[in-house]
Amino acid sequence: MATRGSQRRCGTWISEDLGGARAYDNKEDIPIQFDWKQQQGWGNGRLRELRGWDPDCFRGHRETWEFQGWDLDCFRGNGRLRELRGWDPDCFRCYGEPGELRGSDCFRGHGELWEFQGLDPDCFRGNGGHGGQAEACSGEDEMDHLGFKPLSRVAVCGGTHGNEMSGVYLLKELQVSQPERVRSFSLSTLLVNPRAVDACRRYTEKDMNRCFTDALLSAPTTATTPYEVTRAQEVNGQLGPKGSEKAVDLICDLHNTTANMGLCIITHVSDWLGLHLFKYLQEKITSAPVRLILLKSPFSEVYSLESVGKHGFTLEVGPQPQGVLRADIYNLMREGVNRALEWVESFNSGTVFEGGEVEAYIDVDTKDYPRDPKTQELTAAIHPQLQDNDFCLLKPGDPAFVSLSGETICYEGEALYPFFVNEGAYYEQNTAFKLAQRETLLLPAVSVKKPQ
Repeated sequence: MATRGSQRRCGTWISEDLGGARAYDNKEDIPIQFDWKQQQGWGNGRLRELRGWDPDCFRGHRETWEFQGWDLDCFRGNGRLRELRGWDPDCFRCYGEPGELRGSDCFRGHGELWEFQGLDPDCFRGNGGHGGQAEACSGEDEMDHLGFKPLSRVAVCGGTHGNEMSGVYLLKELQVSQPERVRSFSLSTLLVNPRAVDACRRYTEKDMNRCFTDALLSAPTTATTPYEVTRAQEVNGQLGPKGSEKAVDLICDLHNTTANMGLCIITHVSDWLGLHLFKYLQEKITSAPVRLILLKSPFSEVYSLESVGKHGFTLEVGPQPQGVLRADIYNLMREGVNRALEWVESFNSGTVFEGGEVEAYIDVDTKDYPRDPKTQELTAAIHPQLQDNDFCLLKPGDPAFVSLSGETICYEGEALYPFFVNEGAYYEQNTAFKLAQRETLLLPAVSVKKPQ
């Protein structure tokens, strides 16, 4: 069967012996050995691994991020766990962006957020976001049009970091202006870290936006537990629980950066609704660049607030100094939130958002400042040619730092796109800037799922 929209060769069978099989990695054509378990062990229960597979459809096990153990009739190809999407009528076939697999109606089971989302008993129903489900609309090709449940509960959150002032003040404005609005969804606002807001500090004991992992949300608390961990559990109780059907449908978490990044949507999963919401904002907002950043983490290790909702994203706007409120940055954030709520209303009313392409920056690396090997103190600052040039391609040999004595230090490494350049909050994290690959993602059309 021909692979629809194929852009690269799929894994090729060398052996069909169930005692062992080999396939080619479809990026570098390197043979990979696969182990089979015919009667047991399809998925070993760890979050990063495949779990709940039907014995007729998937056998074997996998190493981190790679797929190992192909069923003879069901599963072909190679890819990354977080990038599985869609389905093919006969079997898994790799196509689309590098490292992606798109689907099968012989693929059964269930999984966590970073595994397989929204699987029904008969087929893979696509990536539904943080516990959400997507189904092909009746009469449509599955990858052409997906249907989702209405977004009935939306939460806008601010003050996760207490010195990022745009979100703190926008919440106050929303609390005054929004209750009178009649909408198809309920809108709630939440000041996430009130102690840090009162102190005008990023956090009081522990970075709040690193406290939403499964481990911290389920950890027992004592008198010595950091305030932010305890508060994160309270927030999870209000907006979640994380990964459950009780969680709110959409979380928008508001942040500022000191870096020159414009307006960015940041998310940890390729969520069709989140991607369409970004696409809508990018089309509607013309006063500043609007970009998409995708971060890679297993669901249990996703540490940021937006992961508590079924769908969620961080809305990051800058540049703005810590503890300062800039009118232009505040207004850009307000426009982003208003456009996002506008999109939700339109989606719930039945609008079909057509598919298309979006450009995403995939977080792949970080770069620290040059430091004294003995004292670990900084010996250089961001070079003026790099400063304020977030998302401009950084090539080997380009100026990256300037030493305190005035010498230029050039970048060494793969050509990538820097962002969060000279972010004030990241000095304590030994991060001068983050680095991303730029990729183009193909979106299917989405709309509210039609009643059966």
